[in-house]
Amino acid sequence: YRSLTPEHLAWLEQRLGPYPFRRYGVLVGDTELPVALETQSLSVVPKDDLLGDRVDAERNLVHELTHHWAGDSVAIRRWSDLWRIEGHARFYERLYSDAHGGVSLDDAMRDAYEQHDQWRHDDGAPAEPAADTLFKVMRYDGSALVLYALREKVGAAVFERIEKSWVSTYRGRAAGTRDFIDLASRVAKQDLKPFLTAWLHGPRTPPMPGRPDWRVEPVED
Repeated sequence: YRSLTPEHLAWLEQRLGPYPFRRYGVLVGDTELPVALETQSLSVVPKDDLLGDRVDAERNLVHELTHHWAGDSVAIRRWSDLWRIEGHARFYERLYSDAHGGVSLDDAMRDAYEQHDQWRHDDGAPAEPAADTLFKVMRYDGSALVLYALREKVGAAVFERIEKSWVSTYRGRAAGTRDFIDLASRVAKQDLKPFLTAWLHGPRTPPMPGRPDWRVEPVED
């Protein structure tokens, strides 16, 4: 997979802007721990993440690489902002998979939408985690769904401008959820605060723009 790293970098640079550090590497760990980790300029990946299906392996690599833009370059202000870095990593991982023969982004996001109220009930809204629900599915697929909803709301071209502007504006700094909402509104030239506040903080999952047939499954206690 080492030969694919330049492709992964180029793919993400098209969507997020220039890679924010001077170098990048991948360290494959000889460990059975099922945890990958990104650090500035280096992703640490357990060997089992690279075995089996190639698309799944590439998804794992793209996920950790995305963190170099979302998390390492633009850091979070507080733990409630975790949705932004894990949501971005999962969104681009899913988008890459869609473009390379894996599960389609629409199908993955529809599945997440169906479960979103249950995740809100169990783990809190994307930007409203409890102390013991930080690294739960809501911060990953649930938060990727927020970015998908934003793209559906403003269109793919505007969404890409928001993403690149976010990274270039806050590179080397910490930024929070309110900063993201304000910047997205400026770039889109519309007030996105009500829309994103409902998605990020509300007790119920809002309607998905452009997808009137999507339904959220009932919550089970």
